[in-house]
Amino acid sequence: MAFLADRSAMVRACARYVVRQAGGDPVAWYRERCARAGDPLLPPGAVIGLAECGERADADTLWALLAHPSAAVRARAVAGLRVLDTADVRRLHPLLDDPAPGVVRETVLAVEPSVHLLSDEWLGERLDAGRPRHVRVGALRLAFRRGGSARARALRVAREDPDPVVRARAAREAAR
Repeated sequence: MAFLADRSAMVRACARYVVRQAGGDPVAWYRERCARAGDPLLPPGAVIGLAECGERADADTLWALLAHPSAAVRARAVAGLRVLDTADVRRLHPLLDDPAPGVVRETVLAVEPSVHLLSDEWLGERLDAGRPRHVRVGALRLAFRRGGSARARALRVAREDPDPVVRARAAREAAR
């Protein structure tokens, strides 16, 4: 049972198989473990494990975990919503300003298919040099995906960014 919350997807899958062979119910374990949204000891592997073998109805549990104090849990909750195909850009977009880079990366992946729902102005604000690098990089990726004036503005702003990582990403995108 302890391996159901492992950080490796392969280990979790093997653990689910073994638990089922022994007559256990991994889905019930995941649901019980993730139902305590305020539990500071909730392992991130349990959160993504719920998404891997749960149902769309389990998305409510994952939505509740977006406010968890652990960045790893928040990131796995966003990834789980993406796995369950229940990501909603209108509800997730505040996480594009999360202080944890991993949460922003997962949120970018989750909202990319619906990037047209984010305004050019809102994306442009995230490109400001005063924002953390991971927020600017996430906004760049989304602006490039959106295309049009958002892409043009992102390229213009990013070329003058004080961070060499952001400038390099803009240069690679400009070369495409």
